[in-house]
Amino acid sequence: MRDGAQDEVPLYKAKLRAHEARLASLQSGSSSSNSNDVIDRTSAGDDHTRRQRLLDDTERLQRSSQRLQDSHRLALETETMGADILQQLKTQRESLTRTQDAVSETNSYIDKASKTLKSMSRSRRGDR
Repeated sequence: MRDGAQDEVPLYKAKLRAHEARLASLQSGSSSSNSNDVIDRTSAGDDHTRRQRLLDDTERLQRSSQRLQDSHRLALETETMGADILQQLKTQRESLTRTQDAVSETNSYIDKASKTLKSMSRSRRGDR
């Protein structure tokens, strides 16, 4: 959409130049007769209205382009933040997995130690 909006600016500028040229030609040709003065003033008023409309449209287009650029920048920042968060979550998951493995291994050693102690306790009772 941004490229499309920027493509319209030269079109508006070209139309503006064409209207300005027409206005200049009407102003230079209108000094020769009084009957054309009324028509020229009306045409000049229309040209001024069109010119003002073009200027307003150009300004609106520039504001829209700026908002679009700001939105694009915000989207890129959000994407970067999301990637950082995903990386942090991956690191945390790996840490939790290692911790879970260590706990499982520790439980296994505790079970073996418990069996050894029970066995030692039984053999001690048998020695008495």
